[in-house]
Amino acid sequence: MAAHAQVVDLFQLKDMAIQAMNECLSTKDSMIATMATMAQYEAFWRDADAFTTHMSGLRQFVEMRGGLSALGLNGLLERMLLAIDFNLAQTTGQERSFKPTGLVSSRQSPLRQGSHG
Repeated sequence: MAAHAQVVDLFQLKDMAIQAMNECLSTKDSMIATMATMAQYEAFWRDADAFTTHMSGLRQFVEMRGGLSALGLNGLLERMLLAIDFNLAQTTGQERSFKPTGLVSSRQSPLRQGSHG
C-alpha cells in the first residue's frame, strides 16, 4: 500500500488557530505564549498587519496580568517574551513592544530546579 500525503493548507490551519484563540481568550500563561508564537509566525511570513495585531494583543494581555514580572513559570515566560520581542524588533525593524527594565526576574527557572551537575 502506498502512503498518501495529505495536503495541509497552512493558512487554513492559521485561521483555525486564531478562531480557537478568540473562543477562549484569557490571560493565562498558555494564551500569552500562544500569542507570542503567533506574532513570530506573522513576522516570518511578513504579514505586518497581523504581526502588529498579535503584538498589540500581547501587550494588552501582559498589562492585564500586571506586567512581565507578574507572568508565571518562575520568570521563564518573562524571559521568553523579552527574547522574542528583541528578535522580532530586529527582524521587522519595529520598536520593541516590551521595554526591558534591567530588572528581569531573578526567580529561578523551573528548568534549573533539580538539575544535576
